[in-house]
Amino acid sequence: MDNYNDYNSRPPAAPPPGEDERPLSVKDWVINILLTCIPCVGIILLLVWAFSSAGNINRKNWARAMLIISIIMIAISIIFSTMLGGFIAMLMPFIEQSSYY
Repeated sequence: MDNYNDYNSRPPAAPPPGEDERPLSVKDWVINILLTCIPCVGIILLLVWAFSSAGNINRKNWARAMLIISIIMIAISIIFSTMLGGFIAMLMPFIEQSSYY
């Protein structure tokens, strides 16, 4: 019976070296979000936080998620811009015919 208890009461695995698992405070989140709102600095910080080997694991996962969302939003923007450009190009002959000049 003692072996059974020893088997189930193993200590949890240690976090990988260099990773901080402490939760970020509200102040830390506000600073992170404000820093990422700065156009060029935000992208660079997201890349550094997402792909660095050390740092807070929560910030790292948030940065990765923000990069994925950014890529998806850029792709959607390109698709809609292309569709809008095609729609305007399709309407150009009608606009030229209906001019009052």
